[in-house]
Amino acid sequence: MLGNLVTNAFEAVDYLPENERLVRLLFVDNGHEILIEVEDSGKGVDPLILSTLFKERISTKNGNDRGYGLVKVYGNVHDLQGEITMENGDFGGALFIISIPIGGNEDD
Repeated sequence: MLGNLVTNAFEAVDYLPENERLVRLLFVDNGHEILIEVEDSGKGVDPLILSTLFKERISTKNGNDRGYGLVKVYGNVHDLQGEITMENGDFGGALFIISIPIGGNEDD
């Protein structure tokens, strides 16, 4: 789950000059939920695809067999009774926020 988001973040900043490449990870356990943030200084996500970002195979990369990652991340988060959102972050790029309740999926 995190591997995909982190890989996407590093790929999003790869085109930038080295001193502008920023990727930030934040992990917080507030006693009720685990909060995870993955943020980058890339171009961000086109607002036109935000509503379908986690539901359809969407990729900004070349190749036919792409776009499975965020759909899979979304499924994994929801399997744990969690939520994932995306917005533009303070660095100007994408900011993914995951919230997973402590205990995760009680059915397991």
